[in-house]
Amino acid sequence: MIVVFMSEVKEFISTVFDVYCGEYENVFRVFEPWAKYEHVPESKSGDEFRFSIHECNQVVKFQSVYKGGSDGVLTWVEFPIRYNEDMNKQDDTIHVDGIIVDRNRKEIYFIEAKRLTKKQGFDYVANDIERMMRHGKNHDLKRRLKAEYEFNGYTFYCLILADFWREHNTVGKTYKEELKGDAKLDWADKVLPYIQNEVNKKTSGMTQPELVSQDIQHIDMGDKALNYHLAYALFELTDF
Repeated sequence: MIVVFMSEVKEFISTVFDVYCGEYENVFRVFEPWAKYEHVPESKSGDEFRFSIHECNQVVKFQSVYKGGSDGVLTWVEFPIRYNEDMNKQDDTIHVDGIIVDRNRKEIYFIEAKRLTKKQGFDYVANDIERMMRHGKNHDLKRRLKAEYEFNGYTFYCLILADFWREHNTVGKTYKEELKGDAKLDWADKVLPYIQNEVNKKTSGMTQPELVSQDIQHIDMGDKALNYHLAYALFELTDF
């Protein structure tokens, strides 16, 4: 039986996150993975449109770093989860941005990635965690397993990945009164407490997810003036 202590999980995910951030810096040294437009359509918010990087990169890069060539680690993107016994109800399927099944450590991570270009993004994160909790007991993963595999004894997590430019989107502008200090303090002392409070309100009476670990890093963009950050928050889903 594999026993993984919470402190070890925190250290492991923190190490993966460090390497993941390094992967972004390696890319930024060679090319700019965003489209920069001199003339922005009126329907778009200027800076967030100029400098956005699609969130799928967060999922794919984190999965790649986590896997590291191990055959015991399986990954998928846009993973569907059904939570109703009636298989004819298509609207009873939710998708998570990514999944990691670690057969070595007996852990499963559901990944949701967000670009925090607006404060509304904080609410989207809370909604992602809430739906994981609400449908956790009824998910259909076990019905879709091959007969020789079993997820008994696995620990389930919700991993939130996020990015933002402090000076170049509404997190750093429109909501500068809410988020105007050090990025690490903003993420740990303002953003995550706000998200957790929203989750608690949405899931009153349910077992609340435990925040296992979190971090945010400034990503070196060389000679670029952009102040780009990557962040994560890891929650244990106890009702799975």
